Amino acid sequence: MRVQRPPELWSVAVEDDGALIRVLGEQIVIGLLRGNELGDLILNASNIEVGADGASEALPQGEYVALTVLGGGEWPPEVVWVPGYSIEAADFVNLGISLRQSEAVFAYSRVLTDGGSISVVYPRLAPS
Repeated sequence: MRVQRPPELWSVAVEDDGALIRVLGEQIVIGLLRGNELGDLILNASNIEVGADGASEALPQGEYVALTVLGGGEWPPEVVWVPGYSIEAADFVNLGISLRQSEAVFAYSRVLTDGGSISVVYPRLAPS
């Protein structure tokens, strides 16, 4: 798996690293189900700052870390998840279960020109 990340990636504010790892595992499975080999997938980690102008009820103003798995193939229609909701799309059911057990604050999938992606957003751990 190829990894893309900023030079200084923020830490995530989660109590249960195991839940984050299970979610990431489900993201990878979704990428593999599109016909990709593990080496074809990209894991992108990003620092995200949501300002007042970009904030919404689903993703309020704040600082976050997004973990995205990108790959080729045919991806299902776009999906959005926020805490308290389930995901009904067949290939995403296990991801939805893992998300509900994690401290993720937002997730979404996108269909891209040459494949697709699934991103999960976590709150940033406040700098000390």
